[in-house]
Amino acid sequence: MPLGRIATPLPPDRVVGPDDPASGLLAHGPVAGDLIAVVTAGHHVVGTVTTGDVERLLQRDRLRKVPAHTT
Repeated sequence: MPLGRIATPLPPDRVVGPDDPASGLLAHGPVAGDLIAVVTAGHHVVGTVTTGDVERLLQRDRLRKVPAHTT
């Protein structure tokens, strides 16, 4: 089966570069499954961003803001 029959076209705002801020993707829901964006560099795919990636990013950010417990 050709990939064109199963591929999901990505809107332009879902193709990002490795130096683009993650905050631009936080308002978006998944495109297909848990895929939020495809990361490209030099016309090559270098990664993907999934809902799990965003959840981990937000969790790390929350943990950094929690004050250290002192006894």
